[in-house]
Amino acid sequence: MARQFIALSRDYRVKSFNVTIGTLISQNAAALPRDKDGPIGRRRWISQNIRDEKMSEIALKAGGGSAIRFQTAVIGLAVLMLVSLPICWAAGTYYGVDKAVASNTFWSVFDIVYTGILILPWLKLKGQEGLTHAQRLEKMCVTWIFMIMIPHLTWELPWVVFYHAIMAGKGQLWAYAWWAYMDGGDMRYVTRDVNLLAMESCASLIGMISAYLLDRRHVTGRFSNNQLLVLMALMAADFYPTVMYFYTEFYLGLPDVKGIAGLITKFIIANVFWLVMPWVVFIWAGRQLIQRPPETAA
Repeated sequence: MARQFIALSRDYRVKSFNVTIGTLISQNAAALPRDKDGPIGRRRWISQNIRDEKMSEIALKAGGGSAIRFQTAVIGLAVLMLVSLPICWAAGTYYGVDKAVASNTFWSVFDIVYTGILILPWLKLKGQEGLTHAQRLEKMCVTWIFMIMIPHLTWELPWVVFYHAIMAGKGQLWAYAWWAYMDGGDMRYVTRDVNLLAMESCASLIGMISAYLLDRRHVTGRFSNNQLLVLMALMAADFYPTVMYFYTEFYLGLPDVKGIAGLITKFIIANVFWLVMPWVVFIWAGRQLIQRPPETAA
């Protein structure tokens, strides 16, 4: 009887192992090494993914996760920023709050929201308790692409196209997002500095291409190798103008920035993300290309 039980247990473990391998291969067929990589490459790939699956199971069993989902947290932070916009505008327009204080408060909320969204993929939120380090990094990088697309298309592109309307809209709620930054954060947006115009025109184009890449990823479930190359180019294109943006103003002695609060909350913190995150995404995309097999034409 004992021998029969041991034999049945062994058969069960073998079948479970085969089912695990079959599931991994069926769910990750696109990432499976090609035949030219040989059986050793395939075994290494399967072994690594089995370890990732085991780590995910351990994390799930450990529990202790939050009841809040990633999407819910992102929406909550986005609503916080949107709600703070009319509140800060009304405080400075109707309730006697110093306008510099009100605008600095709004951009402080922006800084907190952007920092919080980048941290969310690393938290043990509902639905992502079992994510591996690599999966969390990918989630943060994809999230950052959304985070550059939105301001590029909703703040910088309108400034490039509707500059005169925004200038005429000073004091109005619809133009407050621009004036809250320009008034104390960087007056070059008011004078329409030609170098800044070139930078923001480039940023608008980056926003459009980012939107296309995100749409393709939504359709296919992943970035293709060519799309990763484009993404790396976008990150380089986003990083360099940011360096020039800071350098030109600091070199001249910050003539277009008013007050220490405006310098910190608007000019530095609100833009420093674009000095750090492009490198994170660039390196992540490069590692993806190195680890993947070459794509063949269909």
